[in-house]
Amino acid sequence: MEIRQMSERAKSALTNWNRLWNGDPSVAEELLSKDFTCYFGADAQAEETDAIVGPEAFVGFVASFREARPGLTFTDAGHLYADDHAVSLWNAVAGESGPIGGVDVLQLDATGKVHRVYSVTGSRKLSTS
Repeated sequence: MEIRQMSERAKSALTNWNRLWNGDPSVAEELLSKDFTCYFGADAQAEETDAIVGPEAFVGFVASFREARPGLTFTDAGHLYADDHAVSLWNAVAGESGPIGGVDVLQLDATGKVHRVYSVTGSRKLSTS
């Protein structure tokens, strides 16, 4: 696969990843591979979330996550991509809580779907400037 093709797929994956986390489950089937997994570095229930496999299960997780955090909004703080990996730098705010930031590393399969994500959330907003 050409690097340019993967770069376009990585860009699309990053855009749809943000849309999914902002409450648009319609992108999940196109975005996530059937054996998709996500590992959260700061998750207190890591065993529970590590067991989530596939688009349908992940959409359910995101919906529950958002329901517990009314007004949750993710914004893009920057993207990096190369070969079969894409990195999303993001910020989020929910209700009156202060902004937080995080980094998600997306591993794409040969078709450009996201196969695995490693996600780490910080306690402050990220800036790329």
